[in-house]
Amino acid sequence: MIKNIIFDFDGTIANTEELAYHIYEKIVSENEILKLTKEEFEELKKVSMFEKFKRHKVSIFKLPKLARRTMRLIGEVMDDINPYDGMIETLTLLHNKGYRLFIVSSNSKKNINKFLKRFDLDIFTAIYGKAKYFGKEKVLKKVMAKYDLTHDSTLYIGDEVRDVVSCKNVGMPILSVSWGFDDPEFLIEQNKGSVIDTVEELQSLLLV
Repeated sequence: MIKNIIFDFDGTIANTEELAYHIYEKIVSENEILKLTKEEFEELKKVSMFEKFKRHKVSIFKLPKLARRTMRLIGEVMDDINPYDGMIETLTLLHNKGYRLFIVSSNSKKNINKFLKRFDLDIFTAIYGKAKYFGKEKVLKKVMAKYDLTHDSTLYIGDEVRDVVSCKNVGMPILSVSWGFDDPEFLIEQNKGSVIDTVEELQSLLLV
């Protein structure tokens, strides 16, 4: 029985996708990175994280620097980022129903807390930021150990295939949402039978 829910942040709770290309343009203008058109950028939703970097001809060794800069840029526009429709209500209902809620994200804890404070969402047991882009396994294991979470009582909710891979590696069930950063068909291919399209579906699955 699910009692604990771990959420991704960007593309799952917060609609950072709206400003993603704007932030991306700043990153490529500051670094020697091959710039993609908006259409080519959208096509990245259909490929793995490794392939995303390959198409930009960027070494993964540059990732830490790029990640830090990306988080700073997101922090600058955090006041313009909104939750997906119905997400605030859903999170509040889940909390009131007795679920323990967590966030594990590649974004910074500072950015996440700024967002949560703005929407009065002081409902999370713990927030873990700066999880590795190529794998959240280490952080997920840390959360499970610290809060005594079991595999059969914990569910992860995220929007990317890399989340699916990480959860499979630690034996944690994952529910993928199609409204985030990865293409729905790509998600279905990787997380068969566990993809939802609306926040209402999330409510109907967990608030019964």
